[in-house]
Amino acid sequence: MLRFSDYEQLDEASKNLHLTHIEETIITEGSEGANNALGFLKGVRDMLSGSTRSSVNITTKWDGEPAIFCGIDPADKKFFVATKSVFNKNPKLNKTTADIRKNHSGGLVSKLDVCLKELPKLGIKGVRQGDLMFTKGDLKTTNIEGVSHYTFQPNTIVYAVPKDDPFGKFINKVNLGIIFHTEYKGAKLEDMKASFNINIKKLRKSNSILFDDASYKDVSGMITLTKDETTKLDKMIDNVESQVGKLSSFLDKMSEDFDEKNRFAIPTNFKVHLNSYFKGSDELKDASKTIDDFVTFWENKMDKEVDSKKTDAAKDKYRAMKEDGLKKIESTRKKLVQTVDMYINIMDAKDLLVKKLSKVKSIGTFLQTNDGLKTTAPEGFVAVDRVKGNAVKLVNRLEFSRANFTATKNWVNG
Repeated sequence: MLRFSDYEQLDEASKNLHLTHIEETIITEGSEGANNALGFLKGVRDMLSGSTRSSVNITTKWDGEPAIFCGIDPADKKFFVATKSVFNKNPKLNKTTADIRKNHSGGLVSKLDVCLKELPKLGIKGVRQGDLMFTKGDLKTTNIEGVSHYTFQPNTIVYAVPKDDPFGKFINKVNLGIIFHTEYKGAKLEDMKASFNINIKKLRKSNSILFDDASYKDVSGMITLTKDETTKLDKMIDNVESQVGKLSSFLDKMSEDFDEKNRFAIPTNFKVHLNSYFKGSDELKDASKTIDDFVTFWENKMDKEVDSKKTDAAKDKYRAMKEDGLKKIESTRKKLVQTVDMYINIMDAKDLLVKKLSKVKSIGTFLQTNDGLKTTAPEGFVAVDRVKGNAVKLVNRLEFSRANFTATKNWVNG
């Protein structure tokens, strides 16, 4: 987790805007996504088995808020800080405090002020993206099991470090903490390409900034899969491999029809329906029942559309769309059931790996509940293909995604 290995020494002197969950790639990217998912699962398995030939790198997903983009604007060579609008057609680049007040509002203004003042000290070349973990005013003192801690909560997870720990003492001195995870290069902002293989060693050190990359630290020799875990994982991977062979053409057709902007596309609604299991009390376990529920989901959605229309012609249009959708679901029911089986297999394999990866952490992670702080695992991880450069999220969605809807959060207004 946090290496921040320099804090003692200091005392002396394609855009990454959205990553897909690994199991969702079979819906959004077809057979290619399924094969990529297999590659990621095998790569993480190899890494946790002690292989130095693993095809993937792992980075820790930090629950930071907001996402900060910073660096040099190629157009005028000036330093800027920005949020996710940085790659818009008309980006909001903040090069002065006046820019921040023009482009933003609420609590985000003060955080960007600190970033604009502090981050140029690092001597960043190009553009970096990171998760802002805290600024000075975010630190609180909390008693956890009789020990006084500094805590900060950028979003859902509360991070805690003992006050008497050297790391805690350093945190109390700095003005901000940030985790960098993506680097961008290019002659123009709009043309920049993302790389997850970043190097922070060339950044200048500062006594007022706590920074690190997101790479998963100290895996070798600390945790390895047991024989039983390896056997269980290999069976899941074999099942997925077998399913890919049977479903390739169906998955390709589904991905062709998938359109995030078309709220009436069946594959798009299928993904929305599957996501609903991570927001409620139901669990995604039985593939056949999942499709039964999908039929009900589609019927309810389209019935609401019909009821919202005022003319008979409009109502008839959406009734016809409803029936057409039901026919498509029914005609592909067997394949949809098999797809859910594959989805569950990938998710179960991922959860086994995430559980193992989560055993290594060097900072306390908690959820704020009505009964106080509850220990939790880190948000999750990102697997990066060393060769292709693509990446997917590895998150225990039953744990973290539900926490997103139930835990007390700390939102940044504006």
